[in-house]
Amino acid sequence: MEPSQSQPAQPTESPQPTQPPSAAPQVVTPEVPATWPGAWGLYKYSKTTVKFNLETILVLCILNLVVGGVFYALLGNAGRLGGNLVGAFLDMALTFAYLASVRGQKISLGQAFGKCDPMLYLKFLANTILVGIGLAISLLLLVVPFFFVLPRVLLAPFFLLDKGMGPYAAITASWDATKGHTGIIWGVIGATLAIALLMVTIIGIPFSLYFLFMYGASSVLVYEYITHLTPQATATPAPQTPAQPTV
Repeated sequence: MEPSQSQPAQPTESPQPTQPPSAAPQVVTPEVPATWPGAWGLYKYSKTTVKFNLETILVLCILNLVVGGVFYALLGNAGRLGGNLVGAFLDMALTFAYLASVRGQKISLGQAFGKCDPMLYLKFLANTILVGIGLAISLLLLVVPFFFVLPRVLLAPFFLLDKGMGPYAAITASWDATKGHTGIIWGVIGATLAIALLMVTIIGIPFSLYFLFMYGASSVLVYEYITHLTPQATATPAPQTPAQPTV
C-alpha cells in the first residue's frame, strides 16, 4: 500500500497590523502665570484661554460688533444707547466666558447668557456708570489724575460678576487690589493699543483683529494674577454674627 502523502501546509496570512486610533486633538488647559511674564508674554496665556472656549467667545465677540452696528444703522445716533445697553449684556456674558476659560471650565453660549440675570445686569450698569463718572471727573482735573485712576478701577467689573459684590464695593475692591500693580495694567493697555495700531494699514487689519481677539483674555488674566497675589484684599467679607450677651 502506498504511503499517503501529506498535504502541504497552507501558508497562513500574517495579521494586518492594526492602525492605532487617531488621537483626538489635545486641548491645552489654561493657566495663570506664576510670575508676571510681561504684557507681551501674556499673549500665549490669553490665546490658550480664548481657545479653551473658542466657539462661545467668538460668537459673543461677533454679536457685540454686529449689535452696535445694527442699532446705529437703523436708528443713527439715537440707536447708540440701545446698542450700549445690549452691548453691556453681551459684555457680561463674555466676562463669564473668560472667567470660566481661565479656570479650565467649559461654558456654552446658553450657560454664559444664563448667568446674566436682570438684577446682576442692573448692578453691572450701575458699576459702569460709576466708573465712567469717576474717570470723567479725573479727566477734567487737568488730565493727570486720570492716569492714576484708570488702572485702579479697571478690574471692578470682574469683582462684581465674580465675587457678587455691589457696584461701589467692586470699585473699592479693584482700587485696593491694584495698589502697587498699576504698571502691569498699563503694560496690558499699551500692548492692546500697539496691536490696534496695525489697523492703520489695510493689510494690517486682519492681523490686528486676530491678535486683539486672542489677546482678549488679558484683563481676566490680570484679575486672576492679582487676586492670587493679594487674596486677603479680594476676599468677600463674611457676614458677622452678633455677639451673644454675657450673663
